[in-house]
Amino acid sequence: MIGTLVQYAILQELNPVFEAYYDPGREGCLDGTRLVLLRNLEIWMQNIEDDTVSGRSSYSGLAKKSIAWVFGMAGSGKSTVAITVAALAEQQGLPVSSIFCKRDKQNSWCSANRLFLMLAYQIAEVHPSYRDAVVEVLRSSSKGKTLAGVIDS
Repeated sequence: MIGTLVQYAILQELNPVFEAYYDPGREGCLDGTRLVLLRNLEIWMQNIEDDTVSGRSSYSGLAKKSIAWVFGMAGSGKSTVAITVAALAEQQGLPVSSIFCKRDKQNSWCSANRLFLMLAYQIAEVHPSYRDAVVEVLRSSSKGKTLAGVIDS
């Protein structure tokens, strides 16, 4: 077994982009807005099955899903909702894994390949057994290629 500091050094092969993480300094939803959506996302985070909160079928069963995908037109508030949900998770002591792509920045991290590498890094930060497994994969990657190099190619 290798030490945690060595593990984090190895995990750097995933090339995490800390600028894409949730920023607690950004403003979330205004008080009293998006209450139904936020409540359903909170239920989803806590993995509680309670379909009585919303009478709207578009959110029905959200708590039973592994991934909550918030979508909509540009400017409709998706990032604001995501920031609010990340803040709620942090307040409740739940692990937060998030990647925020920024429209005003040229960001190479907003590709499908990079998304999975960054999620792997963020999950490894909070789950030691997962970290052990990812580090082992990185250490044993073939022909000296890093996992990031294999995925990006």
